Amino acid sequence: ATAGVDTIKAAAENNNANATTPAQTVYEAAGVTGVTSSNLAAINDALNSAPVIGTSVDNSVEVQTLVDSYNAILAAADGSADNTASDPSQANYEAVGVTGIDNASEVALLGDVVDASVSTAVDQVPELQALADAVESVMAGAAGTADKPTKAQLDALGITGVTSDNIAAIQQAIAVTNDDGTGVDDLTDLQTLVSEAASNASTALSTISTAAQD
Repeated sequence: ATAGVDTIKAAAENNNANATTPAQTVYEAAGVTGVTSSNLAAINDALNSAPVIGTSVDNSVEVQTLVDSYNAILAAADGSADNTASDPSQANYEAVGVTGIDNASEVALLGDVVDASVSTAVDQVPELQALADAVESVMAGAAGTADKPTKAQLDALGITGVTSDNIAAIQQAIAVTNDDGTGVDDLTDLQTLVSEAASNASTALSTISTAAQD
């Protein structure tokens, strides 16, 4: 097991893992289960993430935690929303190198987003981190931070109906929800809020346009 762990640790230290190295056999030699040809590239990508360093994976238990965590994320990402019995946990995201997801509202919303995604959309840590950053931005907006989230971030989360014309109204609608993010920690509820804000903005614009013509 030591030789396998040492190889994995070195890859994490040097950020030189790739889709096939360390090999599946290296994980097996380390006494780690759950690594397959289908998930090897994703797990190795986690070794290259900045938060995952040599001491993060310097024994079989820690490597197993990383593998189990990414498998939990990939299993949730089946492309069908709200059908996962258990969303990935904050610890799962941290284990694979995703940062910034540090409260229940963020975990809940990111879990919904991952659940609605296909596995190939979250099989690299930078992809997951971009979603995590977008979730953080939604929560910042709910807490009153101006100009958050952006249209691009809402698009990344799978929210539809956002345009350059209505993003300000949507940001305002998010800002008046609970500061702790509990008003926007469900993807369906967030979509409903965005759709309502977009509709109201459209109606207001139409009213202004009509008045101008009169």
